[in-house]
Amino acid sequence: MRIEALITADLGHLKAYRVSVDELSGKIHVQNLVDQILPEAHKKLADIETDEPGRYSVRTGKITLGRPAGEQNTLELEIRKRLLGQLAQEIDALIHREDCKRWGLAAGSEVLPRLLEKLSSSTRERLVKTIPSDLTKLDKGDVLARFLA
Repeated sequence: MRIEALITADLGHLKAYRVSVDELSGKIHVQNLVDQILPEAHKKLADIETDEPGRYSVRTGKITLGRPAGEQNTLELEIRKRLLGQLAQEIDALIHREDCKRWGLAAGSEVLPRLLEKLSSSTRERLVKTIPSDLTKLDKGDVLARFLA
């Protein structure tokens, strides 16, 4: 199975590699295409939220309790959805720009199914292998070895 591109992703980082085979020696070469960090993923909630502290506070007698419990969770879920959408757009653009016919994707087991849902159908059709593991911190040789295993 010949894979032309390998992509590793997590919610804040996207790495892509071009895979080519030297016809004379048969050696496989891996070239970095993209090493992109999504800046929104590394922001703190306090940086994203510009409301004054206590705007959503709950007062019970003499004690102010801050925000209701569900509000921060909603914001975190919205940020995750937005990051998944950005990752999917970046991957779609990359696969079409590089004209990859066969490619592989590695992403954490929690992220992978949701990311696959957001990819375009033409990009998903070209996907030949998925690995439910976050390989973004590995070097290109280790990533290649994981896909070839």
